[in-house]
Amino acid sequence: MQFHHKELAPVVYSSSGVKLRRIRCLGNDLCFPLHWHDRLELTLVHSGQLEVSLGDRALTVLPGELVIVNCGQLHEGIAGPEGVEYDTLMFDIANFCNGTAASHALLEAIANRAVSFSCHCTNPTITEFVRQLILDCQADTPENALQVEGGVYTLLGLLLRFQKDPQPKSGNADSRFRAVLMYIDAHFTENLSCRDLSSQFGYDEAYFCRRFKAITGLTPTRYIRILRLEYAQYLLRKKTYSTQELAALCGFTDVGYFCRCFKAHYRTSPSEFLSDN
Repeated sequence: MQFHHKELAPVVYSSSGVKLRRIRCLGNDLCFPLHWHDRLELTLVHSGQLEVSLGDRALTVLPGELVIVNCGQLHEGIAGPEGVEYDTLMFDIANFCNGTAASHALLEAIANRAVSFSCHCTNPTITEFVRQLILDCQADTPENALQVEGGVYTLLGLLLRFQKDPQPKSGNADSRFRAVLMYIDAHFTENLSCRDLSSQFGYDEAYFCRRFKAITGLTPTRYIRILRLEYAQYLLRKKTYSTQELAALCGFTDVGYFCRCFKAHYRTSPSEFLSDN
């Protein structure tokens, strides 16, 4: 399955095709809300601990350990009670696919989610390589950019050798169900119900809900709500709409319910989010 435009905030990569972010969060703070995207992310914890939810799996990531977020994988992160400091490397696998046989055989499989990696990594060969790659990313020179680009290929080789998931969960949807997801992505601000969607695409409602969760990791209702909230924070950054206008534009008929959902998802109210951005 290909998810469509779930994370609306664009990522600006460096000249190497890699983006590096250093994050510090206080105890029990939300580091990143539940979301997904098409890029690969590797997060190395330096101090404290990071509580990560990956679909239906929960991880506690300690200093020196790595969490790997596969393409299209739902993830959420909360700082441990003493806070957390970590670096995240992110890159789009598609940007590194080229004309070689190895790229065609291996990188395209990762990009298409036919191959995935075990999410919790304590292998010192990989964690130390990531640590060095982070240092290389911090030196902003053309030579280092080329070195970082080469480092991505080495890193992917190490992940395929030591961290490949022997039984990746299938995330593939048939063309019929892919049409459902594309329809929701185009109409999520409208009044959509499980009953209407299942009827429109010729599914029994109970089967539709089970299959939807098996493919996306979410119920249809929660999937639609997350799309609306992601769109809401995107619009908030424009600083153009009132809260009531924003709720209506994003498909919420009750502004109070919208504010409660927004705060539960982002751990901040729409007005607080606006003042911070």
